Amino acid sequence: MALKRQNLIAPDGVMSLTLPESSVQFARPGINRLMLGRGTNYTNFALGGTVNMQGGTPSGDVGCGIVFRFTDETHYTLAYIDQRGGYGISERDGEDFLPGLYGTREGLGQGQHHLLIIADDNTLYFYVDRQYVGTVDDPPREGQVVIAVVNFEALNTSCSYSNLWLWEWD
Repeated sequence: MALKRQNLIAPDGVMSLTLPESSVQFARPGINRLMLGRGTNYTNFALGGTVNMQGGTPSGDVGCGIVFRFTDETHYTLAYIDQRGGYGISERDGEDFLPGLYGTREGLGQGQHHLLIIADDNTLYFYVDRQYVGTVDDPPREGQVVIAVVNFEALNTSCSYSNLWLWEWD
């Protein structure tokens, strides 16, 4: 409701997905995904929730994220945070991750963080811990929503998600 009052999302949408809690683990390099929404595709939406990142090592590169606009194993967009304080949005196109958004923030890392992605027509808006961190131009396309562990090394990482929700509109 707060997003509608601030005119950040369309007021005529519907709450299409709610998930009280879920988790995903991985111990190898790469991205391990857990599909949500039973195969439903979304185009314009706001997706938010709390992620709790555990595992890795202080010097390890691990993270948690939300995959959206997922069409197959090599075509999707990933919004993530990592334990070194980084955040970003990147689109996977085949074997490549395209340049998108990347930054760092003090206080990011292991523990709980709130993520919010707004996909509206040609723009993705990304918020971390309720603070706006940037936008990415991204043409609208249908795709599924997924939670993910992002490992850059072979480390045991766990990402638990709570209060995930998705509001969609045309």
